[in-house]
Amino acid sequence: MFALAQSQPVAFEVASVKPSNPRAADGGAKGEGGGLPFRVEPERFSSTNRRLYGLIIQAYGVRGCRPLGEVDCSLVVGGPDWIKKDRFDVQAKMPSGSPIYTTTQFLNGEATELQFMLQTLLVDRFHLKVHRESRQLPVYELTIAKQGHKLKKADETETPSLVFRPSVQSDGVRTLQLDAKNQSLREVAEMYTRVLGRPVLDRTGLQGKFDFTVEYDADTDAPGAFTELAGPAVFRAFQEQVGLRFISTKGSVEVLVIDHAEHPTEN
Repeated sequence: MFALAQSQPVAFEVASVKPSNPRAADGGAKGEGGGLPFRVEPERFSSTNRRLYGLIIQAYGVRGCRPLGEVDCSLVVGGPDWIKKDRFDVQAKMPSGSPIYTTTQFLNGEATELQFMLQTLLVDRFHLKVHRESRQLPVYELTIAKQGHKLKKADETETPSLVFRPSVQSDGVRTLQLDAKNQSLREVAEMYTRVLGRPVLDRTGLQGKFDFTVEYDADTDAPGAFTELAGPAVFRAFQEQVGLRFISTKGSVEVLVIDHAEHPTEN
């Protein structure tokens, strides 16, 4: 679930950390001036108008959390209140010969060495201390329904994709279609962990990759990000259309605990 620190830390060649412009404090998912919150280029990394909480989620690759860290995540707990309020800009240069990553790879937790460098930066500048532990939390278990599943085995040579497509029915009802191609159920569970706001654990026992489509009414009345995807219709749709159930229960989940953090030292 998490990117594990190396025994010999890797670090940026040079890095700048400074408070964000206060005028950008309401920038939401975008950085100051509407720019990208994270940008990854060959041997360059920048983060604009991000909370330390979001930087920690990205650095440690907590895949069950929404990537920008703008919403509380049950998988990352502890730390002082300001880590979810104060925003910072980071500009950093990676050492020559570092692996070349894309911004998408970084957001998906697939930029391992860059994540290690960011971990080192957070320890050096914010005096960050974290540890991992297992906790009993409210979870959803993804299981096979009594009538059996209706999943189709994927052609694993296809490009994997997991896409929501909105549409409007003739009666004006807005629906969402989840189109999964070449996806494991673990990957589907991780995606719905972000959407449903609590860990989703794959308990189907099904191995391999699958193709399937699920369509359900969008929850247009609920406020906040991702809420259209998370309405009560999703549970019924999965059971009726692909034979999978979400069971609400409690389970043991690994969480990242923030033990200590300080405002950053000067550059």
